[in-house]
Amino acid sequence: MQDAQAIYRYYGNVLFLGEFSLLQNSSRGEVRLVDSLLATNDTVVTVRCSQSNNRKPSRGSARAVFKEEKLQATRSQFGAVVNSVSRVAKRFWPQLKMRLLLPLLLAVWVSAPFGGCSLPTSSCLQPPAKWCSSLDSAVQCGVLKQCLESEFRRSRQTEKPVQVGLYYESLCPGCRGFLTEMLFPTYLLLNDIMSVTLVPYGNAQETTVAQKYTYECQHGKQECLGNMIETCLMNMTDMAFPIIFCMEFSADVIGSAESCLKVFAPDLSMDKVMSCVNGDMGMQLMHQNALQTKALNPPHQYVPWITINGVHTEDLQEKAMSSLFMLVCSMYKGTKPAACGGSQKLHYKSYCHNE
Repeated sequence: MQDAQAIYRYYGNVLFLGEFSLLQNSSRGEVRLVDSLLATNDTVVTVRCSQSNNRKPSRGSARAVFKEEKLQATRSQFGAVVNSVSRVAKRFWPQLKMRLLLPLLLAVWVSAPFGGCSLPTSSCLQPPAKWCSSLDSAVQCGVLKQCLESEFRRSRQTEKPVQVGLYYESLCPGCRGFLTEMLFPTYLLLNDIMSVTLVPYGNAQETTVAQKYTYECQHGKQECLGNMIETCLMNMTDMAFPIIFCMEFSADVIGSAESCLKVFAPDLSMDKVMSCVNGDMGMQLMHQNALQTKALNPPHQYVPWITINGVHTEDLQEKAMSSLFMLVCSMYKGTKPAACGGSQKLHYKSYCHNE
């Protein structure tokens, strides 16, 4: 194993010790590095990865040790070691399942390309919303540094995100306008500091017939169907919000459901969604929406009905309808992200350079 050292300055002050299991073989080695995201004053991060040299699954460990030492070296000296750790990290990603230590990930960070055009686009087979879902996706799409930076920012957050609740109807014009023109764009920019709860029910009426729930919706049966499809989607895929945005942004909300599903969640078939819609699962999920809506305090008087951190006032409603972006930025109590004009800047950006 080659030995190399490098110095990088940044901010932060973290001490992290831990272990994880390796289920396959890897070589014994040690990496010493300095990375701005974990250390200040040229702190040294030592990452040790060890594994027995047999073919049977056994337990390995990784430990990050911080020492206050001064080092002098170049990034080129460090490249061979980082590339080795990068291969190990990518190989064992499914086994680590987010328990992988930050120092080990940062070893990959240092060697990763800066831009999003350094790899063939054909290797990136995930939509942007899924690029950071795994190490492989981030590497294939050329955004590893950006994903690790985003994950690091989240790990340092001490304040709770601003919780935005939307009580709406799938065919209500005002609801569709707010969801597509205000809520979803704001979420794309501020998802690090906000969470969204969607409750499609609105002014519907629930009755019980033969021990089953039935629903009458303000804009007719098609709206009930739209509400049910969107409710089932939220229970079936983590890409529900983009799919719902796609549906609500379309001229035909119901008719576009299958095509939107193919774009954002191609592994989920429309037949499976409709099985939920027409089955007991969909009925129970919609009943929960009815209970949530009926539990609002004060009771809703119209839709879209917006809550911020579980609270609804006419002032908050007006501010959310006028500029949800500014409202979320102003209400977040932690360090403001760059999008809000705060001090938390993005250090790695994706550009396709003219080469």
